[in-house]
Amino acid sequence: MKQKLTNKVWKFERTFKSELIISILLMFLIASCLFFYFVVKSTGLDGREPIDSNKIFLEDTTFLSEWYAVFVLIFCGIKITKMLSTKKIYIYDYTEHTFTAWSLIIFLLYSIGIFIGKTLITDKSFVAFYRAGSIHIIVPLIWLTYYFVCPFKDQKSKKQVWLGTLQTVVILSAYLLWIGIRLIPGVAEPDFAFPYPFLSPQKVGLTIYIIANFLIIIAFSLVYVGMYYLNSLNFKRFANYSDNKTMRKYY
Repeated sequence: MKQKLTNKVWKFERTFKSELIISILLMFLIASCLFFYFVVKSTGLDGREPIDSNKIFLEDTTFLSEWYAVFVLIFCGIKITKMLSTKKIYIYDYTEHTFTAWSLIIFLLYSIGIFIGKTLITDKSFVAFYRAGSIHIIVPLIWLTYYFVCPFKDQKSKKQVWLGTLQTVVILSAYLLWIGIRLIPGVAEPDFAFPYPFLSPQKVGLTIYIIANFLIIIAFSLVYVGMYYLNSLNFKRFANYSDNKTMRKYY
């Protein structure tokens, strides 16, 4: 027989300690996988010919998942610094929902890619597997688990929806603009390879490519809105409304 939650008490609430632990863990995973990959590949420690550091940077920044990883790294760094300096818990609502949407999409797409055999890593080195696994699987899973198990108090307003959506649109637009600039003849490096061949403008045509970009932005925005409302539903179901002293809002 299922027991009903009385007084709407949910013990897995966000605390200063939990926020700090999760942020440090995510920051360590991302920083370590990016750092080790860069050092090993640029110096040839894996026994292969060293890769120019500029080439590594340019290749990495063509993938949306790398942008996701870097933004989460920066976000966690800011949160840790702010919390340690003020001794208070900080939950940045818009960004929490934004990166939850990104985590879900990146994890699902990569998992589907593995299942259908489209994300096979040609580089069999440990650092390559560690980077791919951390960015596409481990970090998103940690983020999503924490987000769904520990929902946070949030206001329900149109401002929350459109401002968070705007944040998603701005980041995605910056990424797509960066890729678009590198596709311009005479600008892109000679050996530039489009990160997602099935969406390459050379393969699908410029019109389809532009339409696909708009659809990608719309899809990410819709998932953001979905995560926002899902968090609200979770909090209403589990949170202790009467004495919720740890889940405070900060702007």
